[in-house]
Amino acid sequence: MGRYKQRMKKVLRAIVAFAVGLLCGCNHFNGYKYENFDLAMELASSAPADPPVFLSAAPPADLPPYVVYAQVRGDFHGGGEEWQMRQIAGEVGVREYAPDFLLFSPRGSAYAGEVSQHVGFGLFASSPVYRPQATAWCCRLAPAAVGIQFDANQMVTVIDEVARASGMQEGDTLVSLGGVAVKPPTPERLSAWDTQRLKVRPGDDVKAIWIRPGVGRKEGLLKATAPPAMSKAPSLVKPKPPAEYY
Repeated sequence: MGRYKQRMKKVLRAIVAFAVGLLCGCNHFNGYKYENFDLAMELASSAPADPPVFLSAAPPADLPPYVVYAQVRGDFHGGGEEWQMRQIAGEVGVREYAPDFLLFSPRGSAYAGEVSQHVGFGLFASSPVYRPQATAWCCRLAPAAVGIQFDANQMVTVIDEVARASGMQEGDTLVSLGGVAVKPPTPERLSAWDTQRLKVRPGDDVKAIWIRPGVGRKEGLLKATAPPAMSKAPSLVKPKPPAEYY
């Protein structure tokens, strides 16, 4: 009977070690395609092999117009921030999302489950497992620029000279572009404009509607132009041999 108990303890330890290995020894990824994914994939990527990676909290100031079309979340067994960037970029490559660039956001450590260990007399002790988390957004360069920028409150902050012919001014509150809403996106859903702008080409007229404080509703036409070149900002991740991705 004593030998049987010893064998059972060894089996339990092996099961616990296996469970810990599953929780701690692998990278796990979840992908999410936004509603504009197919339109984005129809456009050729400017960097299909090794897309540059930038921090979402501090992207290059000279990034041309772009839209997000897919998201990949990573749950890692360890590694520093750059290592995690490389792993998640590798997963994006495996999924063949082919972004022009990635925006990366570390999310700290999060609860990933528990492992239980037999402590004797039929009792088990549970220990929580926390693992590093991060998210990357796949971005596609817009095929045309409309000459304005606006913030999360839909307030117009920048107007190019070519766009001033529309009558729009800084401080106006944008309502719609191209007949669709420009409301800020959520983690699960983009604004309708994030899909519509992938259909706009240089030379197109884009109808804009906005609200001017103290005046009211106004509208005008924005002439789409060729977008500026891709940012020359260096990627935060240098390409590594495929063997480093696992």
